[in-house]
Amino acid sequence: MSLEHYRAAGDRAGQAAALNHIGWRQAHLGDHLRALGHCEQALELARAAGDVDGQAHISDSLGYIHHQLGGYQQAVDRYRQAAQLFHATGERHSEAACLICLGDSHRSAGQSDAAHEVWARALALTAELGLPDDDPLRTALRERNES
Repeated sequence: MSLEHYRAAGDRAGQAAALNHIGWRQAHLGDHLRALGHCEQALELARAAGDVDGQAHISDSLGYIHHQLGGYQQAVDRYRQAAQLFHATGERHSEAACLICLGDSHRSAGQSDAAHEVWARALALTAELGLPDDDPLRTALRERNES
């Protein structure tokens, strides 16, 4: 369904998902300010709908956008929120992936100790998930912990 269909149906969670998707695509095309607007609107709708899973994904998108805009502390805040929500919903793989980004934002903000602490948590989580050593997520984490 498109955003217009979700609006016509009054489906706030659907609207939030559609707006997040639009914002995510815009962010990857380099249109970060428009992406920010779409994702902020999406987060409001997801909160109003009580869609915790949607809030997690949208917060993750907002973390990415703020990081790309150089707002590293804002990125840290959004990624931290996303990781907490992923944990609450049981999306452990998404939580681990989000923790990598949280660590990257800490590093970009000049908070290297916090970055390594978050990456270590993410690496422990990948072990709990039983991801093999050659899994891309585990490889990325090991590389960061060595730097």
